[in-house]
Amino acid sequence: MVMHNKYFERVIPEDVGISSLNIAGFLNRVRDMGYQMHSFLLMRHGKVAAEVCEYPYHREDKRLVYSTSKTFTSTAVGIAVKEGLLKVEDRVLDYFKEYDTPDLNPRVGQMRIKNLLMMATGHGKDSIGDVCNGDADWVRTFFTREMTYEPGEKFVYDSGGTYMLSEIITKVTGQRMADYLREKLLYPLEIKDFLWETHGEVNTGAWGVLIAPEDLAKLGMLYLQKGQWKGEQILTEEWVETASSELIRTGTSQHGWSEGYGYQIWRNNADSFRSDGAFGQLCMVFPKEDMVIAVTAEEADPSRVFPLIEKYLLGELSKEPKMRDAKALEILIQEMKSWELPVVTKPTSSYLEYALPGWEYSFTGEEEKTEHRIRFSFHNSGMTFDIDGVQRIASSNLTYIDGETEYVIMPPSCSPIIGQEQMRRKWKYSAHHEWINDGTLMVSIVYRETGHVQKWLFTFTDKKMNLVISNSCKKLFGLFFDMVSDRNVDFADMRFSGSR
Repeated sequence: MVMHNKYFERVIPEDVGISSLNIAGFLNRVRDMGYQMHSFLLMRHGKVAAEVCEYPYHREDKRLVYSTSKTFTSTAVGIAVKEGLLKVEDRVLDYFKEYDTPDLNPRVGQMRIKNLLMMATGHGKDSIGDVCNGDADWVRTFFTREMTYEPGEKFVYDSGGTYMLSEIITKVTGQRMADYLREKLLYPLEIKDFLWETHGEVNTGAWGVLIAPEDLAKLGMLYLQKGQWKGEQILTEEWVETASSELIRTGTSQHGWSEGYGYQIWRNNADSFRSDGAFGQLCMVFPKEDMVIAVTAEEADPSRVFPLIEKYLLGELSKEPKMRDAKALEILIQEMKSWELPVVTKPTSSYLEYALPGWEYSFTGEEEKTEHRIRFSFHNSGMTFDIDGVQRIASSNLTYIDGETEYVIMPPSCSPIIGQEQMRRKWKYSAHHEWINDGTLMVSIVYRETGHVQKWLFTFTDKKMNLVISNSCKKLFGLFFDMVSDRNVDFADMRFSGSR
């Protein structure tokens, strides 16, 4: 049995030398340990051997992949180098001569493009805090931040440096980086559904890419194939080799982050590498095994999955096809189905389902004082609430139902900004509601493109309404100990109150 779906050919794992039982064991162990994986795609020999998307997420949905975006940025730099538009030894300041003032730290003048690529800018801490919370001129903020080290001296995770790469690409191409990549990378790889957050007219670079899991795997395949795609050399083989090598030590002993860093690419070990984003967004490349793994997740400690990948997916491989095992394949199929099976709940109800449709509530937030208006409607097992005629969420008390909406109260995202392009578009969600008691309504909203969940708890008393919104992601964490960002995003509960 050979299945065809979307871009890559789907095959039985044994046909590419992988045990179905091992993949089933991996998926089972991931779930048992409570690892919040939303999608998983495994490719070997250019074919998809396993693919899972946890309910209610969809395989075709774009996902916000956070710092996995950084590898797209370095790829853009690699293409620009190939085209002769820049060199990694170029001084960064040469592209921003208007900022070269007498009071500028001399170390800034020593900074090279390769220092940005290697996270060795000379800053003592991630500059993203100052960049996003300070002046609108992010370039000025980056250049004027305190320099602790000589450029190239020490690895310090620095998303501000990646943003600077995006600025440079825009300068040398005359295009936003996403538009440059659309022509040079996305079109050849047949990636059609792709978005990238912006700051003004510049893509954020370090974060903000939205891309479907299978399309993310294409990036891994490009690097696995040493920059070649269907006979076209998109990146030079030399660039791929350099970018994916250990160019600098990270200075941490934490498993998964201690194996060195290349050009916006992490080393897994001596033989493999990955693109890595917050909450467990992964595109892992294993050249010796001819394998690519793409994962999306919402996980506080993504390193927990690394030993499972090593144990279940990298062992017992064969170069030649294994003998097919119908029983093992059935176990795998059932395991995958269990991930994707819709959740059905016992319905709940309240007398307020008959009263609420006739009422309109005005409400404001404790932090945001803008007044909003909300109306409710109920129909059989379904409910819809509408905020300001813009944000419209439909849900069911039996299972999650899908929808798309623009937002007044934005979905949770740990991106430092949500650009205007994102504010204006419709986001995909899946929602479920239940009555906790006659006066308390809980709506669970899965934002399928961010990977995060909100719980909207409505409490109705007399003519009053209180709303508490809690987010599944409470804090953007730092994995680099003293090298963390000074911008920790704290998702405290949002509180609103109002009346009809």
